[in-house]
Amino acid sequence: MNDDFNLQEIKDLVNQQNDLTEEQKNQVIKGRIESRISHLRVYLNESDYKVIKCYEAQLLNEDMPYNLQELLSQRKAWREEINSLEFEISMLG
Repeated sequence: MNDDFNLQEIKDLVNQQNDLTEEQKNQVIKGRIESRISHLRVYLNESDYKVIKCYEAQLLNEDMPYNLQELLSQRKAWREEINSLEFEISMLG
């Protein structure tokens, strides 16, 4: 996973572009945020399989194939980041 997404750095770089209007700057920032949200949703979708496998293992009284606490913690972090980024988009107008 690409964890080097830094919204403040993106905003700073875009805001240094003096040839762009504020609206254009907001559109560039919004595009980068939407891209990050898309990637996070892919990570969530891809991890659904692991959650299902853990659930199956639990139903069959088998050992968990994945560390369920780590998996759930990571999924929660992704959802929280998505929510935060969606809020940032709403603030851009």
